[in-house]
Amino acid sequence: MTLDTLYPPLQKKIDDVMKDYPVSLWMSLNFKDKDHSEKAWKERINIPLKFLLGYKQNRKLNSLQTFPFGSIKPTGWLKTQMQKDMKDL
Repeated sequence: MTLDTLYPPLQKKIDDVMKDYPVSLWMSLNFKDKDHSEKAWKERINIPLKFLLGYKQNRKLNSLQTFPFGSIKPTGWLKTQMQKDMKDL
């Protein structure tokens, strides 16, 4: 048994809280038969990175190698936070 076996009931609670927000602001995914390990995260780290960094093209979310770092433009909260962080530099 891994940590991810505890995840579904907790995610259901979060989904219930977030149901009234636009789907562009949150995402709930389930990776059946995947564990909570570095290997499993390596296979899917591109998904939260693309979501958080605002990557909007229609590409398959399948590998970090296809993640076009030069084309990512932060939006929303992340952009605002980065601007605040950079202001004093």
